[in-house]
Amino acid sequence: MNLIELRGLTVSFGGVRALDALDLDVEPATIHALLGPNGSGKSTLINTLSGVTPAVNWRGEVRFRGENLRGKAHYQISRRGMARTFQTPRLFDTLTVLDNVLAGWRRSTAAARAELERAGLGGKEALPVARLNAAERRMLEMARACSGAPLLLLLDEPAAGMSASEREMLCTYLRQTSAQGIGLLLVEHDMKMVTGLASRITALNFGRKIAEGSPQAVAADPAVVEAYLGKPRKE
Repeated sequence: MNLIELRGLTVSFGGVRALDALDLDVEPATIHALLGPNGSGKSTLINTLSGVTPAVNWRGEVRFRGENLRGKAHYQISRRGMARTFQTPRLFDTLTVLDNVLAGWRRSTAAARAELERAGLGGKEALPVARLNAAERRMLEMARACSGAPLLLLLDEPAAGMSASEREMLCTYLRQTSAQGIGLLLVEHDMKMVTGLASRITALNFGRKIAEGSPQAVAADPAVVEAYLGKPRKE
């Protein structure tokens, strides 16, 4: 069974159509990337799946593990095994690094410490979150999201603002997460990072799917090249 099955998903805000008749399947324990320029509908899709976008704003079919998500609140969706991160990390700044992870943890404190070690935050468990840099905050939010042992993790531009070395660490963490049996739906517009990480890519532009398939096929698709680089000028 697919983790996610979308059929004809259309999301509108007033007169603006953010997603238009989108079909999408996400398989278990895979890294599936959503690629597209700014405004293509990537974050809208993440918000709809996680219950942030009210049902009144969308129509179509959205299923998680075969269950229709219409009318489900974000906490109900989370309890069914879906977790997410945000473009701007939402952490408890007055708590320590460890306590942030324990806020969503379903296992032992020792396991929470092991997750922080895997996220590159070993030795920083007692620090207040306010002392972390931007990349560390992103890694902490992912560690907290993984703390509930989700079946699917939605990641909204987790590499934003990271250096090349930080992105490399992030990619290692995401591969390890997938290897643990967690499916990842990754929103990103860094073509190089996505093609080196994902097993399948769906490319969006102006709310519509313009390509889907392997990283190599999507990167070479003329519609994707045009969306990123613009239409070639005629001589």
